[in-house]
Amino acid sequence: MELGYLFQKEIAQTLGQTLGCPFGNLAAEMSTQDEPIRQKVERVFEMMEGRLAETLQAAEAHGDIKDVDIPATARRCSPTSRASC
Repeated sequence: MELGYLFQKEIAQTLGQTLGCPFGNLAAEMSTQDEPIRQKVERVFEMMEGRLAETLQAAEAHGDIKDVDIPATARRCSPTSRASC
């Protein structure tokens, strides 16, 4: 997670803007036009949310975080959420 954050931070400093999510862009452009693409993008988002939950669970087991509602945090930080992580 930290590497992802640092990458986005460097891009923002270098370009003066953040990059959009390629899956989110694809979903926004194609989801109303092509149901199979919408379903595939939805599965990608679900997999990303699952990997985030696994990462949070590992961090909790390692003692890096505590008292975190892992499923809720993973949902809130997933690509489909508009909340900031």
